Amino acid sequence: MESGWAVLKNKPVVKLSEQELVNCESEDQGCNGGLMDHAFAWIEHNGMTTEDKIPYTAQDGSCKYNRKEAVVFNKGYTDVETTDEALMEAVAMHPVAIGVAANNAWQL
Repeated sequence: MESGWAVLKNKPVVKLSEQELVNCESEDQGCNGGLMDHAFAWIEHNGMTTEDKIPYTAQDGSCKYNRKEAVVFNKGYTDVETTDEALMEAVAMHPVAIGVAANNAWQL
């Protein structure tokens, strides 16, 4: 999200608040994980503030969302097919987020 916004606006990367997503995006499980599509949709609707406004605490907390402090709004996202060609095409156009299913083997 940070790199994509910087590329789109041709400005330096701004550090966004992961904690805001952990605390406020309610479709997922806070620190227990979630889907990036849910985060992208939340940011598209609500915007996102910077980490200096809501610092990362590495634990679930209460939502301190304030739309007036939002600095980045997602303008949409697309899921890319799981082929090498589709990924190479997407990476050539803009930053890409990749999700990995972190099952028990990865967690241990």
